[in-house]
Amino acid sequence: MQKNEKGLSGLRQKAEAFINKTPSAVKEVPPQDVRTLVEELQIHQVELEMQNEELRRAQLDLQEERDRYSDLYDFAPIGYLTISDKGMIQEANLTAAAMLGVERGNLVGRPLSNFIHRGDQDTFYLTLRKLSETRTRQNCELRLIKKDGSRFYARLECIVISNTEGTITSLRAALSNIDDRKQAEEALTLERDQLLSIFDSMDLLIDVVDPLRYEILFMNRYGQRLFRCDPTGEPCYRVFHGTDAPCASCNNQALLSDPNRILQWEYHNNLLDRQFLATNRLITWPDGRIVKLTIDLDVTERHLAEEQRRTLEFQLQKAQRLEALGTLAGGIAHDLNSLLAVILGNIELCSLDTEPGSGLEANLSEATQACLRARELARRFLTFSKGGDPVKAIGDLAKVIQDATDLSLSGSNVKPQFSMPDDLWSAEFDEGQMKQVISNLVINAREAMPQGGTIDVRAENVSLCEGDILNLEEGKYIKISVRDEGAGIPQEDLEKIFDPYFSTKEMGAQKGMGLGLSICHSIIKRHGGHIGVASEEGIGTTFSLYFPAAIAESPDERDSSLHRADRTPTEDGAKHGSQSLLSKIN
Repeated sequence: MQKNEKGLSGLRQKAEAFINKTPSAVKEVPPQDVRTLVEELQIHQVELEMQNEELRRAQLDLQEERDRYSDLYDFAPIGYLTISDKGMIQEANLTAAAMLGVERGNLVGRPLSNFIHRGDQDTFYLTLRKLSETRTRQNCELRLIKKDGSRFYARLECIVISNTEGTITSLRAALSNIDDRKQAEEALTLERDQLLSIFDSMDLLIDVVDPLRYEILFMNRYGQRLFRCDPTGEPCYRVFHGTDAPCASCNNQALLSDPNRILQWEYHNNLLDRQFLATNRLITWPDGRIVKLTIDLDVTERHLAEEQRRTLEFQLQKAQRLEALGTLAGGIAHDLNSLLAVILGNIELCSLDTEPGSGLEANLSEATQACLRARELARRFLTFSKGGDPVKAIGDLAKVIQDATDLSLSGSNVKPQFSMPDDLWSAEFDEGQMKQVISNLVINAREAMPQGGTIDVRAENVSLCEGDILNLEEGKYIKISVRDEGAGIPQEDLEKIFDPYFSTKEMGAQKGMGLGLSICHSIIKRHGGHIGVASEEGIGTTFSLYFPAAIAESPDERDSSLHRADRTPTEDGAKHGSQSLLSKIN
């Protein structure tokens, strides 16, 4: 107020001095005009005083506005900087000074780059260059360093200030502390990385799909390894099943109709040839969408193990059934042999008492032949029940296989094809029974190809682990395979193929009695081996035999084993040998 009054007094003094310089002009004015002039001057004086008062009020309002702006500028929640075109700080509010931990007076005149972390200098200069080129608002996020050396994240938003000629004179920058937001983002990132690490460490296929658009939003690393790609953004039906349309069994709509529902089901993925146990439920995605979470457990191995267990249980039951039938067959065979011996003896006595030409010789001869065929049947029963009590000796299986095959195919239109290595391991076996097994299998293969063909006969050395083959211990074995090119065996018949009296051939005394494979099964079992069959209709059938290999631990032991095999059987061996001969004769 005093300043304004001093200003008006000065103006008055200047006006009086101006009038004093021109006194002659006033003296020449008539008195009446002077009075009029004085009145006008008084009026103008009042007007001037009123204008001065208005001006003083305007100045006071302006000062208050400037003070208010200054308070808003200094105490704003974000920092404000004015930066020269050289990057020097020209002006800063109190908030900016507080952010950087420097008094405002010491901040002005210093380069802003002094407060920017070395690793973010390039980001800052790149932002300035874009600002200069585009002259549009630019922003970036930086790490700033306080006076005490501590750091914080800040967002810098800049605009340019130009003169009337369009030249950039300075920059205006707004500085926001985003340290809390960055820490929250880092915490979320850490949490996300931890969850991803957990998901990726699981041997589970985990994926998230938009149920409305069928779009894959996430798949863990285990799933990416299975499908050999990152399928994010791809249609689920194309990635999972290789189709161009949603699957008929898709359960998306079922889940959407009941958001709290959890579905669990098992399915086979044809692309991966794997069996999965799937669990589906709806969850909320970070963007607010309702999505489907799927967790798939690979149960292929368990599924195969269950199938193998069921197969082993079936084979065990079958072996127990065959063993029970063998016991029954053995008892019947012994009783039948005893009865046949009495019948044959009486027939022989009748033959001695029959007069030549009486016509009874033919009847007695036919009865004798019938008894002999019944005795052959009893012999087969005994072989099936006990395997004929094999007399084992270490020998070369390759020669036995080839001799039995050639003999069984002689005179037929079927040719053998052998594949046996020179270093085939030796085995301990009954040569006669082994020939009977090979002969039965080859004859079956020959009869499966009435139009002729080739039978593939192979032998090879194999090493089995425990559990590979039912009831076979871990060790070295000789595997014999007999494969034909016949019509194959129907799947429903494979389970009964080793059952006694099961046959698909015409029934008869020599053909189709249904004991050939049962006898083979019994003989091989007595040798500590295994027989299996695989068949495909229209392709052929393969029988596989496994015999324990007789491999001596040292040359001396091998020579000793061969020497024992070449010696005359002991009394116990002779007893078993005589029983075997008697079973063949009887």
